[in-house]
Order: sequence, then structure tokens, then C-alpha cells
Amino acid sequence: MALLAIGTTAMLSGILTQQAGRNSVQATQRMTDIMSGLKERILSEPWSQTTTVPVRGLGVATWCTPGRFTLTTPFTGTGVHTGAELISAGIAAQASSFTDLCYYVEYYRAETLSAAQRGLLDKGVDSNADNVFDPFTSEAEGRAGVAANLAVAQRFTTVPTASIGLEEQLAIRVVLVWRSGSNWGDKTVFGGKWIPNTDVQYSEFILARGAN
Repeated sequence: MALLAIGTTAMLSGILTQQAGRNSVQATQRMTDIMSGLKERILSEPWSQTTTVPVRGLGVATWCTPGRFTLTTPFTGTGVHTGAELISAGIAAQASSFTDLCYYVEYYRAETLSAAQRGLLDKGVDSNADNVFDPFTSEAEGRAGVAANLAVAQRFTTVPTASIGLEEQLAIRVVLVWRSGSNWGDKTVFGGKWIPNTDVQYSEFILARGAN
């Protein structure tokens, strides 16, 4: 009986491990699809509002109006968008299985213009006094620098103007947030980060968009 119990436990453990692996792959694929759809739509959306229905335009259309993600109010922050908006906008084909999925779209000046107009994607320092602000010199420096710049870069709380896209790059940060709970596989999906002491996970990406 002891051997039978051990064998049964081992078999169940193997089944659960396989199920966890499948769920993790499926969760990662779902999040990859959502992110890919958002990236493609952001890069293709026109700058200005049009008369078509639904209203289109980067930062104007319902699904991409400006917001602000915070760790303290991940599901109720300014300008939060629901997962259902991805479907209505044609970005996702079906409802996501991620619990309470929502997202934020943030707009920043990409390159520093002056001390008062800091960019998200450079150091904000003109060490050579040549009117060209210093770029990040490595991937690690860039990740740390962009994370720090989120607090100081010029952020647009209204629709970005077309002149930004025509003359300067616009940096767009998208944050997806959801509850992982006890779902198998969700806790490691797509390199997501955890909000400490919660069951909330989020993932983000940043795009730079120039003129149309």
C-alpha cells in the first residue's frame, strides 16, 4: 500500500507539473498576443482625431486616452482602461482569462529639449554643451535611467499634439496589470513584476514614435 501511495503521489505530482507548464506557456502566449496587438495599434493609429466612428486618433480614441499607473491604485488609477476595451477596439479577439486585466497608456516627451522639458529616453544632461543631450550608453543603464526618468520626464496628460510627432519623438509607456491569484502558471508570465504583499502582477513596455 505504501508503494502504491508513493506511486500515486508521484503520478499526481507529474500531472500537476505538466499542467502548470502548459498553463504557463498559454498565459505567456496570451499576454504576448495582447502586447503585440497594442504595439501594432499604437504605431499605426493616426495622430489627429477623425470623424470616423469610433473616434480615432492617438490619445483620443477611447482605448488609448492618457492615464497614469501607480503601485498604490493599480486598478483604479487615472485613465485606467479595462480589458473589455481591447475587444471593442479590435485589439483582442476574445476576453482575456487574466483576472481583472486592465491597462494604462502614458505619453512622455522622448528626448530632452530643456531642463523643464525632460525626455524619458536620455540622461537629461548635455555634457558636451552641443545641444545634444547624452544618450544612455548600455542596455542596463538605459533600463535604470528610463525607470528613474518616469518621475521627472515631461508627461502629457492630454492628447499629444501632432507637432511632437512631426518634430520630436513621443515616448509611449503601456502597463498591463492583473491579479494572478492561485492560477497555475500566471505567476511567472512574460517577466511580469509583483506589487509587494499583493496578488497583483504587472508588465510594461515602452515605444518611441516619430512622425507619421
